[in-house]
Amino acid sequence: MGTMGWFRCRATTTSTPQVPEGPGVLELRVHGVNNTPPAALLDVEPDDVELARGDSLGSFWTLTDDALSRARALAAHHHGHVRPDVRREAYSWGPMARHSPSAPGVGGNRFVAAASRAGWVLLLPLGITNAAYWSRRLEPYDSAHPRRQPYGRGAPSVRVFGLGLTLLLVGGLQTVSLDLVVTQCLADADDVCAALPQWVAGLASLEWGRRAAILSVVPLLGLLLLLWLSASSRTRYEGPTSRAMTDPDAPGHRAGPAAARPVRERPLLAEPGLWSRWTLTRSMARLHVAAGLALVSGTLLMSQVWGSRARCTTLDKFDGTCLAHAWEPSRRPLVIVLVLAVVVLAGSAWETARARSEWHLPGEKGGRVARASVLLGAGVVVQLLTVGAVWWSPAREPSADGVDPVTGLSFVPVLLVGVMLLVAVVALTWRRDLTLSRAAVVVAVLVAAALVLVVLAPRDLPGLPAADDAAWVAGALGVLLAVLCLLPVAPRRRDGRVDLRQEAWRGAAPGVLLLVALGLQMMLVSLVVVASGDWLNGAHGPQCLTELDGAPVAAACDLEDGSRVTVPPAYAAFAVGTVAGLVPAVVVLAVLALVLRGIQSRSAPAAGPAQGASLPAGSVPPAVGTATGHWRRRYPAGTLEELYARPGLAGAVARARERAALAQFGLLYLGVLAGALGVALVATLVFALVEGAADPRLAPVVTLGMWTTAGLWIAALVRVVTAQESGRPLALLWDLLCFLPRSAHPLGPPSYAERAVPELAARIDAWLVALDEAETSGLEGPLPDRPDRFVVVSAHSLGAVLATAALFAERPDRMRDRVALLTHGTQLRAYFGRLFPEILGPRVLGTAGCRGTTLAADPWRDADPPGVVDGGVGDASPESLVGILGAGPVPAVGATGRTGGSGGGRGTVPPAWLSLWRRTDPLGMPCAAYAPNPVDRGADELDATGYVAWVATHGGYTRTEAYRVAFVELVERLRARRG
Repeated sequence: MGTMGWFRCRATTTSTPQVPEGPGVLELRVHGVNNTPPAALLDVEPDDVELARGDSLGSFWTLTDDALSRARALAAHHHGHVRPDVRREAYSWGPMARHSPSAPGVGGNRFVAAASRAGWVLLLPLGITNAAYWSRRLEPYDSAHPRRQPYGRGAPSVRVFGLGLTLLLVGGLQTVSLDLVVTQCLADADDVCAALPQWVAGLASLEWGRRAAILSVVPLLGLLLLLWLSASSRTRYEGPTSRAMTDPDAPGHRAGPAAARPVRERPLLAEPGLWSRWTLTRSMARLHVAAGLALVSGTLLMSQVWGSRARCTTLDKFDGTCLAHAWEPSRRPLVIVLVLAVVVLAGSAWETARARSEWHLPGEKGGRVARASVLLGAGVVVQLLTVGAVWWSPAREPSADGVDPVTGLSFVPVLLVGVMLLVAVVALTWRRDLTLSRAAVVVAVLVAAALVLVVLAPRDLPGLPAADDAAWVAGALGVLLAVLCLLPVAPRRRDGRVDLRQEAWRGAAPGVLLLVALGLQMMLVSLVVVASGDWLNGAHGPQCLTELDGAPVAAACDLEDGSRVTVPPAYAAFAVGTVAGLVPAVVVLAVLALVLRGIQSRSAPAAGPAQGASLPAGSVPPAVGTATGHWRRRYPAGTLEELYARPGLAGAVARARERAALAQFGLLYLGVLAGALGVALVATLVFALVEGAADPRLAPVVTLGMWTTAGLWIAALVRVVTAQESGRPLALLWDLLCFLPRSAHPLGPPSYAERAVPELAARIDAWLVALDEAETSGLEGPLPDRPDRFVVVSAHSLGAVLATAALFAERPDRMRDRVALLTHGTQLRAYFGRLFPEILGPRVLGTAGCRGTTLAADPWRDADPPGVVDGGVGDASPESLVGILGAGPVPAVGATGRTGGSGGGRGTVPPAWLSLWRRTDPLGMPCAAYAPNPVDRGADELDATGYVAWVATHGGYTRTEAYRVAFVELVERLRARRG
């Protein structure tokens, strides 16, 4: 049975289907970020589950016949009991986010597996950039262009930013191959770096141009590695999804009344094209490869034309004599090819900025794909011409003054970082009003102009002393950038449309995420360059890789034979910037953690989760709605009443609440990291651009920065090499980053939701019409609805995000009053709703907004906006999640749980949605509000279902009494509404 088998709901004959009697309720469990195995998700032994359908990436599992018989025989209150009218299934999607594809025939090769994992580490900044793209303020759909995704402010800038990340990586790999190896290690055939393999050392006998032509394949191989990872995932995820979305019988396909609704009224998650990005990613991938080829070609050609002339290798000394030198007859072919490379690079950037999401199937041709293909072909031709021109061009004159002959490797990363940093800073204002955003653009242009002045005329700026006072200009630039960074986070009452306090970092999420992405990319590239240089330097330490004011950093690095390898100033500058930014950030985070820890320790929570229990002032309260009626029930580890009476367990619960509260300041920690990386990037520009900034007194800082960079690389290498064969490093990050479709960077990590969401929606739809394909073997045409069929989607943690997206992708007319949602341990409202308001925000969910954390024992005590008292659910429209899952807007509910009589115009029927959470869960928070409301309920903080009781944190919700009660209540609600 194929992976997308749930989409096939057609058969070949016309006889009436005979659907056998059986369970009418499907309990579909979806795991979260911990990638819970199917057996654990179904709470049985591994031998008690069997594959229903799927493959190694996504699959549906159910109990074996023997296990099902035992589960039905258990007591009704047992957590493993399966009712006779229920079919329990588990959906496993974790391998989509955590496992890397392998090339045919080399899946078991350890070297290939390690290279694949290393490649996934390089994709981390690309995934963060994609998250920044979706955190922008997404404009409503334009009815004149219904097939286009919402454009929004900043989309071209983010995509060009993503292209810059690719070029940074290519530039770093060029530095290793063309500068460190070709130019420095192989400069003298009698003094080759001892660390090089023999086959590489043998290239020292060739001329510089021929060595460079051969080893220019290294950055191209790095680019092809990213392309391979992207292409394999695009084939596995986006291809099947694109075909499924065009099937008129597939879930999510809009037809009839759904298509007749005004496009502007639909939430973004309800758009079937959201999960079909085939054309966009394919065309942009070709543009990125074309730009990478153009950069490699341009660097080789510039070095061949101007590398031996000292005054032509830096921008501030480049003049007309350099142009005359380039136009000599022997160099004209090189210059012509160089112009072609610049055209390809500029064309790739232009097409990347103009990229849109258009609906095309795999194999279909679109205009943008065709133009991208032309640019890719031009890039390949330019690369071939470059290799031929460099190989056969006359030998270059040796550089007598020791100038780096690889022209461009010093200023290209600085130029890219400068432009991308300005984009990130301006992005801090994208969710603000248009006036502030335009002002930010003006300031950014002024800063860019000042940077150009610093580079081109550092000693001749008007109005400054004659000495090397360009540092004053650099300081002014830093102040301007700091002021611009602080503008978006300044307190403001309102934006005119939304309360910015209900958005992450007060609406600065795009800029914060872009700062983190740029900082991490520069850090990763610096790790590659510094680690390679340290390896080539042999016994010399990493501090010997750079110079300050033309002199070695340490006396031990002053070698008479000149065998020391040095890296371009940009990477040493970032090492200094890393110390300047991250060290203060570590201090701030340490002080913050101590302050929060002190707040927590001054007030221990009350023992037991009883709502309304007497709590000390400032303590972490229990989850609202936690039931206590089952406290005296006997479990294998004892009764909850007895267990909470034990001082040791009560203290463990208190400590778990404290740790969970500290962990829920995650967005605050990420904001501090973004600020630190921003400081590091500004320091990098100052150190690299300002003449005289490389003061010898900075030697200790440079040494610390270089050793830190080398140490981080060693730690990352050990982590990658010792990881499991098929798993990606930092697996949790991929779960969180890979939910949204790729739109900013085509070579980034794939979105598992592009396959998981249609699969979930298809399984829901298939259950509502028939159990499986075997039951429909006698029917031709669309299957009729089965009014006696219901679905309860039980989603944990990040699985709740997938389930929510699947419900929006499902047909509302078929789903209403027949599908319920039971979430537990989720971050829908607190994290996703604040990071991506137009995708999972209050208007989409139909819940109240959520403010940020406060420095208190209970970090979310002020999260609910004013007026959310004994209700907590916003005014839900029929298009919101609670509107789809209910008969109307959600009622206000008092502390007693009864429907309030005055709900401000709200209805009286609660949604078919319940959500469980607990204070000991660092990732589990309410979905509607912290005040009592119809959706959120507390779960036990102690798990007594095993032999030994333990404090429950992020897992184990399905074993609680709260889960059993919630499931029964949701089934009763659905059946009551169907009459």
